[in-house]
Amino acid sequence: NSVGIDAAYKNREPNAYGITYQPSLGVNYFTDTKQGNEFTIKAKVPVTKEFSQSLALKVDLTADVTAYKNSLVSVNNNLFYLNTVVEYKASNFKFTAGIQPSWDNGETKLLPNVVAEAKINGEKFIAEAGWIGYFQKNTYNSLAATNPWLQQPSNLFNTKISEQFAGFKGSAGNHLTYNARVGFITMKNMPLFVNDIADGKTFLVLTDSNLQAVKIHGELGFHIQEKFAFVSSVNIFQFTKSNFDKPYGLLPFEITGSLEWKLLKDLHLKSDIFIWDGTHYRTKIATTEKLSAAIDLNAGVEYSLMPKLNLWLQFNNLLNSKYQRWNQYEVLGLNVIGGVVYSFR
Repeated sequence: NSVGIDAAYKNREPNAYGITYQPSLGVNYFTDTKQGNEFTIKAKVPVTKEFSQSLALKVDLTADVTAYKNSLVSVNNNLFYLNTVVEYKASNFKFTAGIQPSWDNGETKLLPNVVAEAKINGEKFIAEAGWIGYFQKNTYNSLAATNPWLQQPSNLFNTKISEQFAGFKGSAGNHLTYNARVGFITMKNMPLFVNDIADGKTFLVLTDSNLQAVKIHGELGFHIQEKFAFVSSVNIFQFTKSNFDKPYGLLPFEITGSLEWKLLKDLHLKSDIFIWDGTHYRTKIATTEKLSAAIDLNAGVEYSLMPKLNLWLQFNNLLNSKYQRWNQYEVLGLNVIGGVVYSFR
């Protein structure tokens, strides 16, 4: 069970000093059925100061505090960071340079944020390259969202990610957009998931202290005003280094696609497709095996019954595919769900 609330405030126009800001606060409480609970507070204060149309300073202060406990342990996982960036814009060039001092459970880290973009043919083709670093906050809630068969963790840790990349993006005509990037990525303290050898039913969290990979990412979008939209992406990871035999539980190849079509004024059609290669898993005798590849297709419809009242119907796994995202847990076959959405505005 998870319950939370988020609030944010922003000034729509810069104040007399040319400053815009958008502070936000998020609170979440997460519990399981085995006396495990977790409380998280995340506060952000992003501030932007524009010196001119081409030069701006951005400062983002974040405090992310988590307290987790079960019947055996009590753990605090706190992450604080100050992301400071100077952004310069010219007619055909954009350069971002910054540094992010971070405090991960009391340990100080400095992360880079350097990105350059050059317009080769206006907005049609933009070349980019950069070196960025950031933290992935790992909580019981986020880990369970990734793997719902997770055993209660005995410890929490955060993942420091560094990526050097180069690529291009742009548009073709008025409807087509694209983005392609190749990079080398290093993940310090990356959570991996393996079946518990004792019973095989639950998953333990392993820590890979130095996981490295070559990452290829691509995006393609097609839009026709607000009537039709199709967006697809592909992620390919070629893992080059790991503390373990294989990076258990991580998808090496994934394609996603999403379609939204306003067929009539009050009738919307939606569809999603997921294609991925199977992950590696650890067997009961501690050998490494690989799950089969999978494809999953969903489709839905939403109808505006009244100006503030919508009805929706969702068909999941239309192909009735038999596959396992996590070892020993086959996904549901064809299933249908529906609901009602009421808006107060």
